[in-house]
Amino acid sequence: MKLSRIGFCALALSLVTVPLIAQDWTGTYRVQGRVTDEAGEPIEGATIKIWLGPDESRGPEPMLTKKNGRWAFGGLRYGVWTVSIEMDGKMPSQGQVQVSGQTKPVNVTLRDIPEELLYNERALAAKKLLEDGNALLEAGDFAAARAKYEQGMVDLDAEYHADILLAIALSHSRENNDENALETIQKANVLSPDNPKVLLALARAHYDLGHSEEAIGGLKALLAVEPDNEMALRVVSDMLAAEGRVDEAQEY
Repeated sequence: MKLSRIGFCALALSLVTVPLIAQDWTGTYRVQGRVTDEAGEPIEGATIKIWLGPDESRGPEPMLTKKNGRWAFGGLRYGVWTVSIEMDGKMPSQGQVQVSGQTKPVNVTLRDIPEELLYNERALAAKKLLEDGNALLEAGDFAAARAKYEQGMVDLDAEYHADILLAIALSHSRENNDENALETIQKANVLSPDNPKVLLALARAHYDLGHSEEAIGGLKALLAVEPDNEMALRVVSDMLAAEGRVDEAQEY
């Protein structure tokens, strides 16, 4: 994510600079500040990192803000320091401050990350979890695949849940656990009652369990949505004929 830029103070670029030696950042100066949210409440646990010059390793170890949102670094040398502030769920902030004998406190307000950005981040993470689940499914690690699918489903819109449930059902089916597969597909059917993929999976699951009438009913429901589905027409007519329901089979 691109960091927002904040100006902590006006920098006098015409100041005479002092040549610096790598890792030589210690001195007698101090910089401190406070982090709050948009309501003015202190933020505890925000990560504060500072460094001198362009090298991010040139400075003290990062610290976390205290309960009152305050932080402070001592033992710093004179110069232009970069201050980076990050907190989960907040827009990160980064800017520069002139550290000297009269350094003003660096007080920063962190804004909440806009919901659309949070969703995009979560959606990308969820997509990765689903891809991992697919790989685990193909590798035969069915329990691990289900765990990935369930994790990924949390941060995706409900419109995708039915398809993920079908993948979970497939993992059960490959373990020869047809009862759990059926139960999972039924959940998908509640979420997406007119989804052809779900209706087909539901009919197949009933068929695998020997539920002939339910399987026929599932195929009929599928054909109500997709009247020209040739596979469903063929299978339902064959099943009806096998049960001696020839006239009904003829309809399909």
